[in-house]
Amino acid sequence: MTRRFLPVLLAVFTGFAATAAVHAVDISAESGAQKVALLELYTSEGCSSCPPADRFVSKLAAAGYYPERVVPLAFHVTYWDYIGWRDPYAQDAYDTRQYAVAARQKSRTVYTPQLVLDGRNLRGTGAFAERLQSLNDQTAAARISVQGSTGESAVALNVDVQVDDPAQRRAADLYVALVEGGLNSQVKAGENRGRKLQHEHVVRQLVGPLSLPAGRADSRHAVTVALADAVNRANTSLAVFVQNREDGRVLQALATAIGGKEVPR
Repeated sequence: MTRRFLPVLLAVFTGFAATAAVHAVDISAESGAQKVALLELYTSEGCSSCPPADRFVSKLAAAGYYPERVVPLAFHVTYWDYIGWRDPYAQDAYDTRQYAVAARQKSRTVYTPQLVLDGRNLRGTGAFAERLQSLNDQTAAARISVQGSTGESAVALNVDVQVDDPAQRRAADLYVALVEGGLNSQVKAGENRGRKLQHEHVVRQLVGPLSLPAGRADSRHAVTVALADAVNRANTSLAVFVQNREDGRVLQALATAIGGKEVPR
C-alpha cells in the first residue's frame, strides 16, 4: 500500500515526564566496537500486506540475528486508520518519521510495509543477510553507554554518547525508544478484519531527536521515559541509537533491558 505526500521535515519529538521516584540503578549497558545495525519497519494493522513483514521482523532472533547485530524497531503508522480499523500502536510521530525517511531518499511516497536498514530502503528480505553483515563489519562511528533505573511509572536514564568525528557529530542525533513485544490484536474491521495479529519490537514511545554538542566529542543526556499501565515490563526493552539526520545512517545502536531482565529475543 502506498500514500503520496509532500516531503516534510522531521518534527522534534518531546520527552516524557516522570511522575514517580525511581529505584536504584538496574540498567547498565555499553555498545561495542563494531557497528550494530538499526532495522526500521513501518507497518499498520490496517494494511493487508503488512503481516508477512511483521513476521519477518518478529523471527529475526530465532534466525540468529541477535541484538548484538541488529536492533529491530516496528513503527506503526496512523494513515491507514481511516479505512476502518484504528491501529492501537500507531502514532502520528511515526508517520512523520517515515515521511523524513522518504524525503531523504527524494521520494514523494510512503508505503507499508517498509523496511529501512541503516537509513536505506530494504526492498524485499533476500538481501538482508548480506547487507547486515556488511554493516556489522564496520567500526562503529559512535559509542553509547547507558545507566539507569526503573520506578513505578518511569525509567530514568543517563545516556553518554561519544562521537569522535566532528563532521559526524554536527549532524548526529540521539534517540531512545521504549520497545514492547508479545503484543496481539484481534482485528475487527479494515483489510485484516477477522485476523489475529501478533507483533514484536513495537515502539511504544520515542524520545528524540536530542542533538549532540558540536564542540566536544562526548555528551550526556538525562532521559526519562514513562511506563504506561498498559506496558508489560516483562516484554519491554529500550533501544538507544545515534543517527545522522542528513542521510539517515546510524552511527551506532544498542538494545538494553529494563528492570534487570534480558533483552527479548
